[in-house]
Amino acid sequence: MERIIKTPKLMCILSLLLVCTWLPRAIAYEALILMPEGIHFENTARGITEDLEGEVTFHKMLVGNKSTSKDISKKIKTLKPDFLVLMGNRVVKLYKGYQDANPKAKFPPSIALAALGLDTILKDVVNSSGIRYEIPAVTSLINLRQLMKKDLKRVGVIYRPWMKASIMENAALCQREIIELVGYELPAESKNISKEITKGLKKLRSSKIDALWVVNDSALINRKTITKAWLPGLKKMKVPVIVGVEALATNVPLGSLAVTPDHYALGVQAGYIIGDLIDADMVLESNEILQPLSIKKLVNITILKRNKISYRKELLSSFDTVIEK
Repeated sequence: MERIIKTPKLMCILSLLLVCTWLPRAIAYEALILMPEGIHFENTARGITEDLEGEVTFHKMLVGNKSTSKDISKKIKTLKPDFLVLMGNRVVKLYKGYQDANPKAKFPPSIALAALGLDTILKDVVNSSGIRYEIPAVTSLINLRQLMKKDLKRVGVIYRPWMKASIMENAALCQREIIELVGYELPAESKNISKEITKGLKKLRSSKIDALWVVNDSALINRKTITKAWLPGLKKMKVPVIVGVEALATNVPLGSLAVTPDHYALGVQAGYIIGDLIDADMVLESNEILQPLSIKKLVNITILKRNKISYRKELLSSFDTVIEK
């Protein structure tokens, strides 16, 4: 008769293996999300957190107009997070202020998103990477070209000098699609930026452009410049206008087409970066700023009709939102 010998030592090992197999991870990583209020930021945060439950404990800190770098410093020192998520330009600026005020501190990895101009503003942020908020011009223009009955050959853009590198990069991408990006660079300093924008629109109109791409730049796009420069200038151009903010094609009659990041998908994409961080034991292996992977498309056909711009009605179903008032 075969005998099975069960020694106390062997039973102890088997018991430990069984427990380790069935117990969930006991220690989760701690993360701090610094974010403003707003539905888009909430959707992005939801995209980040939903797939990482059990692996990461997320703590949110709302950052408002009165928040300071000291507030962020206090939260970080209390929580001691393994990594941070930075949402919005003000948050990135305040976090940079925190780093500047604590030069000898050890900064955990941070991921920045839902902020404009990350290639520029993250250069001096230690141990950080991110996802661009801006959609490449070529992505928007391909969607516009498919919708329009007229071909796109020359597309105008007005920009400030700090954006020149980004404009050149976008121009190279457009060239692959046989689209020429015609840029008008504003002066580095101007006492009347509305007047300079008006000059730029006049110059682009004489260049016979087929469409206009409006970049996300708060100095160029604000209530004053929209009223005094953009709307009056565009009345004379009668070309489709691409914007990167939905409100500029809905609340303001400026954009014919708005192409923006899918905010929930932006969060999911950030979650992939966090997954890589977890696999690398919280070592940020790349400071690369990534392109957003998913977009939302809105078309305002009321503006197209007003400007007598022909479009393919059968393609409207490919857009997430169609505005017709």
